[in-house]
Parts: sequence; structure tokens; C-alpha cells
Amino acid sequence: MKKDVRLLIKGTHISFNNVENDNEQFENIDEIFTETTGIYNVKDGKHYIRYEEKSEDGMQTSRNLLKIDGENVELIKKGYGATHLYFTEGETNYTYYQTVMGKLFVGVNSKKIVIEESEEKIAVRIEYELIMNEEKVSDSIIEVKIRTLF
Repeated sequence: MKKDVRLLIKGTHISFNNVENDNEQFENIDEIFTETTGIYNVKDGKHYIRYEEKSEDGMQTSRNLLKIDGENVELIKKGYGATHLYFTEGETNYTYYQTVMGKLFVGVNSKKIVIEESEEKIAVRIEYELIMNEEKVSDSIIEVKIRTLF
């Protein structure tokens, strides 16, 4: 059965900048909030949520599919910021991420995945490391709250 849903998405990226002279590290925290609507469906015990997301300037759109399967989460983005991310706790998965400058090869080391389900909502929290050129570039968190629209 398909349902209309509301999604609240928060992305947090904590990157570290080293200062060579003083051997100090400075944190840079970047947070992104998105609120949108989508379509929810469940099939063979897997949750599927289709939704669209606008770029920060509102000029571009991505069509997204979020799959939640037990303890695993998959995010497929087409259009703006195209990518195919797999999150499996304790595993590192590699993929390409499309930017205006071209494709980047990135790794996602999933540290912790928490999925809470009830009749009215699903909440997902994914803590992961973003890896580029075999080095960690940020600690990241994605939080998604999905509620049915009445």
C-alpha cells in the first residue's frame, strides 16, 4: 500500500583542517536541512521512499529512492548530486558522486545505523566517515524522519 509521507532530512558533516605550522586541528561543521514530501511503499519487508530534493539554490532537483532493509540503508539519487550509497554498519562501500566538476570516487564507512519504526513514522540515523583518496575527509551523520500525511 502506497502512502503520502513527509520527510525531514538533516545532514551533518564535520571536517577537520590541519594547520601544519601549529599542528592544530580546526573543525568545520556543515549542516543541511531539507523538508519534502514523498511516496512510501513496503514490499517484501523492505521500506521504499521516493522523494525529490532541491539543490541549495533551488535551481536543480534530484529524484531519490531511499531503501530500508532491516539494518541496511540504500540511497539512490538521480539528477543533481547523482550517487548510489550503501550503508551497512561496520562496512566501507565505495561509489561515485556526481558534482558540477565531474565524478568523485568516495567511500562511506558506516559506523552506526539506528532505525526506529512505528505505525506513524520511521526514523533513520546513520553515522559514517566520508573517504576520498583513501583518507577520511569528514565524520558525517544523516538523520531522516518519515511521517505519514493524514
